[in-house]
Amino acid sequence: MDARIQQVKQTPNRNKAFYENLSRTDGRVYWSTEVQRQMKADKAAMGLYWHSKK
Repeated sequence: MDARIQQVKQTPNRNKAFYENLSRTDGRVYWSTEVQRQMKADKAAMGLYWHSKK
């Protein structure tokens, strides 16, 4: 699971759509503390672009 978390952190363009897809495909990784912290940081950094589907 640690390797999958690192893979998630290295993926570019981690927006809302990316995390929604991750929650559907790999819920255990999605709900891990590290990924939740990364998602919060990504959301803060992206601002309104967080909701972009691109």
